[in-house]
Amino acid sequence: MTPLTESEESNWQNFNPDEVYVQRTRIAKILRPLYEPLVSDHIGRYYAYPEATTNEQGCDAFTWLCPNFRPNNVGLDPDARVDIEPIAAQRVSSHDDWANRVGKKTRNLVRKAERTLGWWLWESPEESDHDLDQLAGIIHKIYNETPTRQGMRFPHYGKTEDSIRANIATGVGEYVTVHEKAGPAVGFAHLIAHDKTCMLEEFLSLQSAYSQAPNNLLLSAVVQRCEETGWKYVTYGRIGTGTHPSLDRFKKSNGFTQWNCVRGAIGFNAKGWLAVKLGLHLPVQDRIPRRLIPAARRAKILADKVRCIR
Repeated sequence: MTPLTESEESNWQNFNPDEVYVQRTRIAKILRPLYEPLVSDHIGRYYAYPEATTNEQGCDAFTWLCPNFRPNNVGLDPDARVDIEPIAAQRVSSHDDWANRVGKKTRNLVRKAERTLGWWLWESPEESDHDLDQLAGIIHKIYNETPTRQGMRFPHYGKTEDSIRANIATGVGEYVTVHEKAGPAVGFAHLIAHDKTCMLEEFLSLQSAYSQAPNNLLLSAVVQRCEETGWKYVTYGRIGTGTHPSLDRFKKSNGFTQWNCVRGAIGFNAKGWLAVKLGLHLPVQDRIPRRLIPAARRAKILADKVRCIR
């Protein structure tokens, strides 16, 4: 196995257990980073110390993402399973550069949004009860606007304001909200940053406000924030998998491209290696043939509609 360097050893000593979570399958428990691709500094801690990881976390396998745009990646274990994961990412140098890259149509949508909307940055909402309550109310309203989005069941629908408030109170990341001028909020983005990379953990707006182009203004605000803080990269989930074609079009029109990153996975014991061999650490859509994804998407939309009716 690849030995740890001095800096990686330091990261291991300062390891934060809140940066990982356990994915439970019928065969094995799989440990994975919570905020990919932001915590790759800690990769070495797991496969260099598999016994400690297994004992402390009770896990059978570990999977991690190695973004090829990070300069300090830990080398892959030669026994690891390797898959390619298509991440939506872009490099940010300045807001003006971004505006020139995205094209005329997107620039016009941003200008259209700026005529009726404005944006607000919440750097540390957990430090003020007033800010915490206000932001929780905004997110609660957006979460509970509709039980379905893009034709599929929306997992955050029905969340209470108290649970949202508790999540914000953890102090992870910062928020950007978009408001009607002298009016209510219509969208928000949750930004989590590490080193020079900013990840869009959540990016959502009211469907009733889509005609005002709030998402375009939100992304413009995120890019401005990147310029202010010196963040060089922005990631926004996956792209090109065929599961969300309309979302993929939005990402591409706003400067995101497909960056093929390497996903590694290793087992700590026989159960873990079996789970890795079967690809249980991968998203469901990655385990079915690509040609079947459109049919699977239609089936899921139909099933979610039936569930909502019930």
